[in-house]
Amino acid sequence: MSVSSEFNGMLILEWDSDGRLHVDRAHPCVVLDEESVLAAFRGDDPGVSLELGGTGGIGTIQGSVLRIAGVNRQVVYRVTGEPVPEALGISRRSWVCRWPD
Repeated sequence: MSVSSEFNGMLILEWDSDGRLHVDRAHPCVVLDEESVLAAFRGDDPGVSLELGGTGGIGTIQGSVLRIAGVNRQVVYRVTGEPVPEALGISRRSWVCRWPD
């Protein structure tokens, strides 16, 4: 998975042949498409999970916590309610994710 953000942030994850997750790059702010966020919630990818607990109402994605547990690095993002700038040219629903303070 490789996703760019308005701040040139990237999140690059790779799984080795043994299924172990490696975090190759994780910037403080990234934009993830809705399918990537929902895949984390479903648990499709080992080591990636989404804890619902949104600030936009019960069971919403906004305000949820995305946890990435790689063998080399642990990363946590909060899914914000920030709009994704149109300049990025992303037509499908996407979410700005930031490292929590």
